[in-house]
Amino acid sequence: MTSSQQSIALLVTRFPYGGAEVQAAHLARRLIELGVSAKIVAIANPKGETEIDGLPVRGLGLVPCAFGTKRLLRFAGYNRRLLLELKKGGFDTVISFPQNYFLGWLAPKGLNTVLSIRIFYPNVLSPLRRWLLQHYDLVLTNNLPQYSLLNALNIEAEYVNNSVDIHRAVEAPRLEKTFLLVANIKRRKNIDVAVEAFNRLEDRGYKIQIVGEVEDDGYMKELRSAAHDNIEFLGRLSKEDVHELIQRCDALIHPTEREGAANVILEAMALHTPVIASRIPENVALLENSNHLFTLKDSEDLERAVVRFVELREAAPDQLYAEQSFLAEKVRLFYHEESLDRLVKMLVPKSVANDQ
Repeated sequence: MTSSQQSIALLVTRFPYGGAEVQAAHLARRLIELGVSAKIVAIANPKGETEIDGLPVRGLGLVPCAFGTKRLLRFAGYNRRLLLELKKGGFDTVISFPQNYFLGWLAPKGLNTVLSIRIFYPNVLSPLRRWLLQHYDLVLTNNLPQYSLLNALNIEAEYVNNSVDIHRAVEAPRLEKTFLLVANIKRRKNIDVAVEAFNRLEDRGYKIQIVGEVEDDGYMKELRSAAHDNIEFLGRLSKEDVHELIQRCDALIHPTEREGAANVILEAMALHTPVIASRIPENVALLENSNHLFTLKDSEDLERAVVRFVELREAAPDQLYAEQSFLAEKVRLFYHEESLDRLVKMLVPKSVANDQ
């Protein structure tokens, strides 16, 4: 990864979409600022070249395909077309944000491959996948639990924190007993757990707003059918609007089943907004000794956590403020542009990176 004419593809599923794509966009902007040829390559976007959010995007028009014994031929054909498109684009380095373990092994000579493992999967690092990871030129992870697991399995990896880009909203009073959930609408985000909890809290004046792009139409239909009047679905919003909602809500709710380092949790931390999250390793690593964790997939425990939070806010606001100040300082120290710059130095020639 030392060519002076380096051309980097940041491979994502769709653009714009979710947290991985946000981090890909941050990295692409930083690389372009340094004069490196970098482009978002979006697997499922319509085929062709375009510009989105000020970034060059190459859509491949492919249907993403995951590995499975019942679809080996389809998976092989998908990877063949994917590598052909990367060759057509003239890229010499590809950073894969989708979890395609085979790409490093299948890539032709001369194509540097980087895999960004963004979700904590303790039970999927099988012997086959561990062998496949050895064929990548670089393996990255953005969360401490995954980094620790990789090291325990003697898999060499680099731990690079997410970069948090905050669009500060206008200061406004917080809306008491109004909570916020930001996630794309798919089942592993466990939005139904929040719906069940807030249905039971309706009579006590609790509300929740749910923001996110619909990925699973069937799941969205189930959620709407189950939700009471105190639950509002706002769809996909701009980052500026999301940050304003984060600043105005009583607390952020994050009930997800699996994560990496959730951008929305980091953004809430930076904006001094409390987070009530599922007790999974990824969330614990970010929130540390938080009093606002609840048992995964347990809507009754989430309900209790929400009520406890309001009671704490009313009885001991200074304690809550101290907790949020600690977490905001953590983001300031560890989740900012220096994270990007550290990654850039791994990807581009030293002469380019050191010029900045």
